[in-house]
Amino acid sequence: MEQVCARENLKRALQRVKSNKGRPGIDGMKVGELPGYLKQRWPAIREQLLSGTYQPQAVRRVEIAKPDGGMRKLGIPTVLDRFIQQGVMQVLQGRWGRKFLGFSFTGGVVPKRRIAPKALLRCKQRVRELTRRTRGISLEQMTKELASYLRGWKSYFGYCQTPSVLHGLDQWIRRRLRSVIWKQRKRRSSWRLANSPVLSVEFPNAHFDSLGLPRLVAG
Repeated sequence: MEQVCARENLKRALQRVKSNKGRPGIDGMKVGELPGYLKQRWPAIREQLLSGTYQPQAVRRVEIAKPDGGMRKLGIPTVLDRFIQQGVMQVLQGRWGRKFLGFSFTGGVVPKRRIAPKALLRCKQRVRELTRRTRGISLEQMTKELASYLRGWKSYFGYCQTPSVLHGLDQWIRRRLRSVIWKQRKRRSSWRLANSPVLSVEFPNAHFDSLGLPRLVAG
């Protein structure tokens, strides 16, 4: 536990929790509020951790949409508990060897968790359905519905060790939306032009961020 509470380990844990974002837990604290909370409360929390008296709070129960339909129950820990859990996990990964990072103790590669091609295909099919030009809805409403689906999909596959696949999917989704914008302007060759530097500048990723579209991979 002393290693968990080490400054460098905590800095890494905080950065990871901030990058993962996520909803508030049962106490309502948001990720952005955690640094300020720790500045005020960390000495007492650290003492509880070192003495073995720290008690995690109850998880918040929510339901999220499954990628293939239906709902899945999910327990959301508080931001503070996620921070502590991340710190513990980092120490365990270092202590038990690199196996948990994708390597065995002997140096051989351990199979990584990847996204199945069928799952990726189903995701693209669903995105195509949600972004059909003939749906007759605004870009804002389309993005809202797409964002809801992607958050549920990311909760299943966002932690797979395939960042290049997620990055490519992010690019494909935003190119799809640029194509929708171009089609609404009644121009030709919308899919080819959606990948052009002009549209990428006019409608950068930040534009879709402002509409609430989540990114499947950070950056």
